[in-house]
Amino acid sequence: MVQRIFVHVGMPKCASSTIQGTLWQNRDVLAEMGIQYGLYAEEDAQLQGNGASLAHAIWCDDTDAADRRINYFMSLGDRVLISAEAFSNVFNSGGTGRMFREMRARGAEVRVINFLRRQDLWIESDYKQQIKGVHPWTSPIEDLIAQRRAQEVLNLAWTMAYWEKFADFKNTHAVALNPGQPKDYPLRALWDFIGLTPAQQDRLTVHPDANISPPAGLIEPARLLKKALIAEGVPDARVREILGDFFTRAPQQITVPARRFVMTHDARTELMAYCAPSNAALTRRFTATQRFDPVIAEDPASEIPLEPEAQAIFWTWAKTLPELARMRRRRLFSMGPLALLRRKA
Repeated sequence: MVQRIFVHVGMPKCASSTIQGTLWQNRDVLAEMGIQYGLYAEEDAQLQGNGASLAHAIWCDDTDAADRRINYFMSLGDRVLISAEAFSNVFNSGGTGRMFREMRARGAEVRVINFLRRQDLWIESDYKQQIKGVHPWTSPIEDLIAQRRAQEVLNLAWTMAYWEKFADFKNTHAVALNPGQPKDYPLRALWDFIGLTPAQQDRLTVHPDANISPPAGLIEPARLLKKALIAEGVPDARVREILGDFFTRAPQQITVPARRFVMTHDARTELMAYCAPSNAALTRRFTATQRFDPVIAEDPASEIPLEPEAQAIFWTWAKTLPELARMRRRRLFSMGPLALLRRKA
């Protein structure tokens, strides 16, 4: 029997946490079905996928470490599933090409599945993750869009062309994620991809979403809060703690702006016009079933200017933080004597 290795390569912010949590939760049941989801090392955290350290080895150009992991996965059985959204960071790496060549040279058929979201929706999720996560990012979303454009991350046809180059067209599968799809749609697509029957799919339990995005109305205030804390020299661990507390308690203590998006409708439309040629090429190459929903939703609340809304929430929250006491004093002095008198009163 030809060995089949299924590789789930992301993208980030495309249901990866749910997928990888579900895979880990059901690893024994999957093994009974003939799908091996083995964990090479403890550093492959359950919610990062069992291929995380392999992708990291490729990123670090550590050939020996990559080879050890390739050998491990190829030893597991006839059908092996490897998952890591971190593969999205090395999709155009020589090390990734080498991994595929090595597996195929040893007789394996390697199949790739990549989950994709429309770029305006994806960049908003990416921005939320940059602000709430461990990343040092504190710049506006426009700067992140410029960086992702320069990195060609938004050029999905280009990304898929690399996976096609490594695995061949017939073994490369793109799945478009659209608003309104059933919550289990990504999982069902993955189960179909690895060849599970409907009866087998129904045996698998779904891991709860462990990476829920905060409301869009809290992201810009959180960015200002993070930026201020870093500027005041607050240690990284404390910054993460304060941000976590903000996202947890703010919805109960303040009126969260009702906006659905960080960007305005015009900004999202402009971004999708930029991405249109790539998306058209993606659709032509990967069949009509991989189309993104063309409707760019309108939302009046998202048209409200972002900065004043965010500043009001930021200063309300900053009053509760001793770490920002000096910043509050500097602000009062900048506002003049009357502000100081009102403060004393």
